[in-house]
Amino acid sequence: MRQFVAKEVNAPVDNIFLVENASDGFNGFARSIDWKEGDVVALPNTSYAMVKRTLDWLVNRYKIKLLTVSYQSLRSILWLRTSNRMNQCY
Repeated sequence: MRQFVAKEVNAPVDNIFLVENASDGFNGFARSIDWKEGDVVALPNTSYAMVKRTLDWLVNRYKIKLLTVSYQSLRSILWLRTSNRMNQCY
């Protein structure tokens, strides 16, 4: 199955991980980052409680900072960054 997915998304097989559900995937992803004290994570105010609990654990363990932002603000920021990158290509 991993080989099939890797081929479909054009990625190395070693970069493909199949998980039970989104919670398992997010937890595995979030806990695999080499966090440093003071790192900041933008948390949309619409995030699932499980995401907030995982990030709270990271705050306590690694002393990262959470920046809670409105979903609309985060969307606008991401849109502007993407727009600027696209404009640089032309």
